[in-house]
Amino acid sequence: MTAAPQPDLPRGWQETGPDDPFVRAVAACHRAHLNALPDPLRSQMHDLQHRAQQQAYRAAYPGHRTYLLRHLPPDGAAPEQAIGYALVNWDEVVTLIDVAMHPDWQGRGHGGAALAALQGWANRPVVLNVTRGNRADGLYRRAGFQPCGGDELNLRMCWVPAASP
Repeated sequence: MTAAPQPDLPRGWQETGPDDPFVRAVAACHRAHLNALPDPLRSQMHDLQHRAQQQAYRAAYPGHRTYLLRHLPPDGAAPEQAIGYALVNWDEVVTLIDVAMHPDWQGRGHGGAALAALQGWANRPVVLNVTRGNRADGLYRRAGFQPCGGDELNLRMCWVPAASP
């Protein structure tokens, strides 16, 4: 399948690489099963997990892109701040491979805003997988994603833009 062109970045999205230190730090925050380990073992395990995950993403989505999600203060006085990341594969159907907010920024509407930006930006169907029982399921449903498959572990969700009148 030929990759579809990527449109211009929406406000608050900045392309980066998978080894961006902020991306790695946020991903580590969400690996509670490793955070109980003592250092240096914890650091080594986070590094192994990150490399394995990135290898799997590259194998499944060779052309995917990594983006920092930035908080843009409305008054412009405070500096922009990275608050999360998203991995997106641009194809005829856009795949949101992974998205995560730093724990300090969760529950403030930034995840919904990032999804809305992606939906407007993509302007074509978007799919994602969410682990069954993950609280993000509600966020995705509020953003208009509907279940469209999955397995015992993951629920596949799809969003299709409304047809133009």
